[in-house]
Amino acid sequence: MAEITNEDLLNEGILLEKLKANHERFKEAKRQHEEILKRQTEIFQQRIEELKPVMKFLYDSNFMFSHPTLKIRSGRGAVLDFDEKNQESYVFDIESDWIKKINMYDKDRVSTVPTWQFVEQRNVENAINGLNSLLTFQDKIVNDYQKSIDKRQRWIEENS
Repeated sequence: MAEITNEDLLNEGILLEKLKANHERFKEAKRQHEEILKRQTEIFQQRIEELKPVMKFLYDSNFMFSHPTLKIRSGRGAVLDFDEKNQESYVFDIESDWIKKINMYDKDRVSTVPTWQFVEQRNVENAINGLNSLLTFQDKIVNDYQKSIDKRQRWIEENS
């Protein structure tokens, strides 16, 4: 960006030249940003599409969805992100086929979030991690059960 100085304010020609140059750089940066957001949204939406059969099976099997790093659970679908300040979770709702923002204090306060808006405003890395965790979701549950079984079996052996 061409920095505008106090001296430039006194020379209308130079001022206008710098303003135009800055505006062109601004337009190019905005175009690149929008292009990147569009591509990021496409990749994110594609991952959702790829994992829909997994989500549908888990949903139909009445599993509670969780996230590998967030302490949020949902019966609606994959947990994508959490806004601590506003206590709102973001979930891909398998029934509606949309991302939903859910108020944790009032679960009836639910709103739909377009994918592009989610990608622009939320932590997409959290969301991808939440989606990818669906691939090992069942294994994790089985492993958790096995640990509990082993622990309880040892208790039985020690106390019988």
